[in-house]
This record gives sequence, C-alpha cells and structure tokens, in this order.
Amino acid sequence: MNIYVDYDSNPSLTGTWELHVINASGVSIEVISNVSDDVTSWAGGAEFLNYYTSDRNVTWPATADRAFVNGSYSTRGFEGYGGVGGGTISVGEISAFSGRGARIDGRHLLDIVSPGNYDVYSTMSSVGSGYPVGSYRQFSGTSAAGPHVAAACALVQQKYPFATMKDVALLLTSSAATDEWTGSVYNDTWGYGKLRILHAVGVPTAVDDMARGAAPPRVLLDQNHPNPFNPSTWIPFYLPSDGLVSVKIYGVRGELVKTLRETRLARGAHSVRWNGDDRDGRSVSSGIYFCVLKFGDEVQTRKLVLIR
Repeated sequence: MNIYVDYDSNPSLTGTWELHVINASGVSIEVISNVSDDVTSWAGGAEFLNYYTSDRNVTWPATADRAFVNGSYSTRGFEGYGGVGGGTISVGEISAFSGRGARIDGRHLLDIVSPGNYDVYSTMSSVGSGYPVGSYRQFSGTSAAGPHVAAACALVQQKYPFATMKDVALLLTSSAATDEWTGSVYNDTWGYGKLRILHAVGVPTAVDDMARGAAPPRVLLDQNHPNPFNPSTWIPFYLPSDGLVSVKIYGVRGELVKTLRETRLARGAHSVRWNGDDRDGRSVSSGIYFCVLKFGDEVQTRKLVLIR
C-alpha cells in the first residue's frame, strides 16, 4: 500500500492521521510500515506516534541487495545539537537514530558502524539555519557516519589496489572492533562491530587494543607505519600512567638525529610523526634508524627504514 499526502496542494492536510489495517484472513499477518517526508527531513516532520519499534528500521538505500550498510554510534557523548552534557547517549553507545534490524524478508543488512552521533563538525554553506555561513556546526546522522566508511574504503583500495569491493568489505568487517556495547557479533544493531580503519589496512594494533581496554595497559612503543617509509612515518605509543616521556631518533652509529617528543604526557594512547629530517630540519639519507622511547625506568626501541 502507498499513501501519498500532498501538503503543497492542500496545507490543511497537516495534523495527526490514523491508518487502520484490518486483517480478515483469520491468521496473523506482520505489517511493515515506513514513512518518508520530502519536506522537513527528520526534524518535526512526518513520524509514527505509536505501534513503532526499532527492531527493523533500516530503510532505503540500505535495503538494496548489494549495499554496504553503515550505522552510527557516539564517540563524544553529544546529545543532540546542544553539545556535551545532560544527555543519555554515552560514549560508545549506538545512536538512537541508527538503523538496525533485518530486511522484511529476513535478510541481515547491517555491516558496520562508525562515528556519526552529532560528533562531526562541518562548515555551514547555506543561510537560514541560525549559523553564520562558513562557520562550523554539528552534523549528525548516518549521513555523518557514512563518510568515515567511504574514506576507509578508499584507503583500503589504495593499500590493496587489486582488491575487489567484496575484498574491501571483508577487510572492513573482519577488522571491526567489539566491546561492551557491541556484545558478540554478528548482530542486527552493530553488524560486525565498530569501524577501525588502521586495522583494515594492516597497521599495528597493540596501542589501539590497550586504548579500548582489550589488552592490559603497559609502556609500549609500537611499530611505525608505514615501514619502510618515504617521506614520513607515524609512530604510536602507549603510556600506562602520567609522566615524562621522550621519543628520539638515532642513527646506526648511535648518534642522535632528532628529538620528536620530550614532555610530560597523560596516561593513554599517543603518537608522533617523523618526517625523515634531523634536528635542523634537513632531510636525512636513506637507511636504518632507531626510535627510542624512554618512560621512567623503561626504554623501548623500534627499527625504522627510510627509503628515498
């Protein structure tokens, strides 16, 4: 059944409507209903007031046979467009608006979830919204979560140029994170879990595992990525407590090449980039270098390979 209400031709059609479906068959029939609004989007427009459920609310185009379906979860604890505080959406929890559930034919749709719960800020490019043009405003919805997955697909394709789209989807879903919010996967709320882009492209994951509580915290200098590298590389590390840390680059003869970080940092995951230069900003030659992290009495070393 399709019911179309045209406000443009008859403005008096606004208000509360009642739709009665009578089953005269004598057996139970499940009725799946969707409402769409092409005028007011999701803010104060057409919506069901009763007899609704979140068990199955994934809608088009996610219901397509060959879609990669993405949901949204909270990474900053924002509740609506008012910013932080006072809300019920905890960091890590699924967004209230995130689509979930199987299709009406029983096919499971959801693949993965990514950040999108009012957590993204974008520039404002139109008038009439109360935000100055060019300023930043909160952006939410799976429309905000979707670009994370699109970017992840591009990065995976860049790392593995011959990967098919099925390969890309497998890498994203198989590397997804699970935690106390997702529970065991697969399920129709979280799919295969939360998007982890670095895991999908094969970047070392030990620091990230500690950051999300999947591994006991300890001092860890993780392997840089990429390695070998040119012109720059990213060096992740983890600190189990607050304290003074130094991260330095040395040559094969033990000479100090550059101090990347020497400061007091808080407990948790950190990272630093080395652009293949020395303390004077001059590019160094190809070769093997060593990154040395010192934290308290602990010293850890990783080998870096620079190829010009």
